[in-house]
Amino acid sequence: MVEPDFDQEGEIQRAEAMLAMQPASLPPLIAAAMGFRAWVEAGETRASMRAAMIRFWRKHHLLRLPVPLTGAASLRAEQSWDWELWAPAFLGPIEREAADGLDLLYALERAWFSARRAMAGRRKDAHDARAVDVLGAAPVLSATTLARVLGIALKNAIRILDTLVAAEIAVEVTHRSKRRLFALAGLAPLREVVRPPYRPEPGRGPGRQRYEIEHDAPEMAPSPLPPLTPVERRAFDYTALEEAMAHLDVVVRQARRNLGTSAEAGLGTAHEAATQQPLATFPKA
Repeated sequence: MVEPDFDQEGEIQRAEAMLAMQPASLPPLIAAAMGFRAWVEAGETRASMRAAMIRFWRKHHLLRLPVPLTGAASLRAEQSWDWELWAPAFLGPIEREAADGLDLLYALERAWFSARRAMAGRRKDAHDARAVDVLGAAPVLSATTLARVLGIALKNAIRILDTLVAAEIAVEVTHRSKRRLFALAGLAPLREVVRPPYRPEPGRGPGRQRYEIEHDAPEMAPSPLPPLTPVERRAFDYTALEEAMAHLDVVVRQARRNLGTSAEAGLGTAHEAATQQPLATFPKA
């Protein structure tokens, strides 16, 4: 959309040709919707058609600037492809995207006016006022871009931005020491939605992060069952349980006899081995 390379420009021009094939009597929004749908059905890339739609709308004076309106919500997996259902699903997101863009422009405008009022007491020939104007034209800005726009050294651009931040005219929306981005103070909520960069834990070497094994919580004892009435207790058949307990008694008694016999046999063998062992002989003096 902004700076397409040679191959991307060729794809955009092919998409523009698809839009130009739509009937001239159709409104620009409907014509773009029909051309976009036909382009996707042909298996072409979406990005080139979205850039072509913006050029198409500018040629038909629907847009004054290349505002990125994409209608991406119309291509969700659950969206019906029937034209009567798909066309509203395409035009509705376009309307919401346009409204969001206007809200952003109004927020930039309010932040710009507030920053210019805060700059009223500064020198008029300083680069600070020009930096505020540049910040008012873009939601976020880096020191490198500011230096290129103002034609000054990078270190001077960093100094200007740090001065504006100290004066609470601008805010830094990133959470890093390099590749910092700045915005006007009226856009401070941007800092809340920017994810901080990953930083390794102090003292931890390279490699994957160790995962701590979570110990299972101690099992809670089940709650006791409600007491049974005498009638409910009679309904149980304990025959199998009584037979199992009787069999268990027999097994236990047999095991005790076997263990007793083994112990007595072991003691007898040890006593016999001790009595038959020859006495130790000592050398004569």
